[in-house]
Amino acid sequence: MVRKGDRVVVGMDGIRVAAPQRPRSSDDIFGFMSSGVSPEKPINHLIQDLAREMKNIHDQNGSIIFVMGTAMVYTGADEAFLDLIRMGYVQALFTGNGFSVMDLEKQLFGTALGMDKNTGKVRNTGYKSNIVAINEIWNAGCIREAIGKGIIKGGVLYEYVQNDVPFVIGGSLHDDGPLPDAITDVLQAQDEMRKYVQKADVCIICASMLHGIAVGNMLPSRVKTVAVDINSYVVTWLQDRGTTQVLGLVTYPALLIPILTGEIQRLSGMDTAIP
Repeated sequence: MVRKGDRVVVGMDGIRVAAPQRPRSSDDIFGFMSSGVSPEKPINHLIQDLAREMKNIHDQNGSIIFVMGTAMVYTGADEAFLDLIRMGYVQALFTGNGFSVMDLEKQLFGTALGMDKNTGKVRNTGYKSNIVAINEIWNAGCIREAIGKGIIKGGVLYEYVQNDVPFVIGGSLHDDGPLPDAITDVLQAQDEMRKYVQKADVCIICASMLHGIAVGNMLPSRVKTVAVDINSYVVTWLQDRGTTQVLGLVTYPALLIPILTGEIQRLSGMDTAIP
């Protein structure tokens, strides 16, 4: 949206953008990964480098934003993500209605997509849990109100509210409900995200193609960006759509987050690191 006073480029010449050069040093996670996207990369080593980078940013009071897809909830990776929030390693979350509903459903019924969070088996009445969860939030007024009334007592969004960390839920055409907190106007959702991307130092995209590409298009080229997905095409699409600074990790995001969290805990001198 163009506002009075904005500078606008017209004509056919366009603007030449010079992206920051990647360092050539082999001890920089964003320097030595100069080849194309490939699953044949030393993932454990990359996770350790990423953990060190995140700790450096954290120690300098920098900003780390996450873009999360639904798989992070129903696979159980959200449990480790809670520790990252509590340790102060997340300054903003961008996600969709699906992730948010599953997170809330998990707290209300112990299921995600109707699957029991402990056994992975679909419950007989699990098919309606997500709709009931949405209605519970609408009845409360919004997510923050549901937390304040004691309806929601845990989960990712709970930790965000309790730790005063902002989150942006962007809606889409196929959303159930959607939740009252979902921003269904895409231009409004973009404006809300831009408040945080301009201050970001690192952006980590996990199992989220559409939101990942959308956020990538808004990120300044200086922001160190990591895209984690089991499908190499998702990372490639992100790069092809202009996020050239992205480091692509082709691996299972649900396994990466717990290992990454454990490595950060180890670097911080905690005893709860995952070997």
